[in-house]
Amino acid sequence: MIGIDETGNRHGSLTVIREADSGYRCPKGYKKESEWLCICDCGRINSKPIKGSFLRSGKRARCNYCSNEARRVPESVQKLRRKIKDRERRSDPEYKAKQRRHSRISNYKKYGLTEEGFLQLFSEQDGKCAVCGLEFTTKYNPDADNRTLSKEGKPHIDHCHDSGDVRGLLCSNCNVGLGNFKDDPQRLQSAIQYLT
Repeated sequence: MIGIDETGNRHGSLTVIREADSGYRCPKGYKKESEWLCICDCGRINSKPIKGSFLRSGKRARCNYCSNEARRVPESVQKLRRKIKDRERRSDPEYKAKQRRHSRISNYKKYGLTEEGFLQLFSEQDGKCAVCGLEFTTKYNPDADNRTLSKEGKPHIDHCHDSGDVRGLLCSNCNVGLGNFKDDPQRLQSAIQYLT
């Protein structure tokens, strides 16, 4: 042992058990400073011996586990930080435009369309619903904010549920109407007879 005997001494949450066999050694081979095995109030023995000077200065007053626990940010604070970060990101105009564009492109891919194919359908229908002729609220612009369109005036891609083929662009009401009739012409014919 070199210097102060720390055996049994208490430093913060640590109580010194005994001197460790290891120690800082000079090139000539003798110990420069003693290291100590300690037990924490949590019941854990430190995996690595601690230098006596670290114990006395207060640099080490807990075991590694308790030190990490003390530094760990509570889950509630982490959630709040994530929420603030998400809010800031969503308010960024570039992020909004990227999300809208990604949403539209993934929508095209879902129906096997490209953006060019969608625009071609739109121009072929003169920007109107293929069933009722309702003019879509704005001429379609890939960079436009779709939230400026009313639900009825937003173009929806209509497709055959059996073959998956795209049939055209419909307004929201016509798209939902065909869906509710299960794309069955007989049901639609019965509805026409019922109305007349």
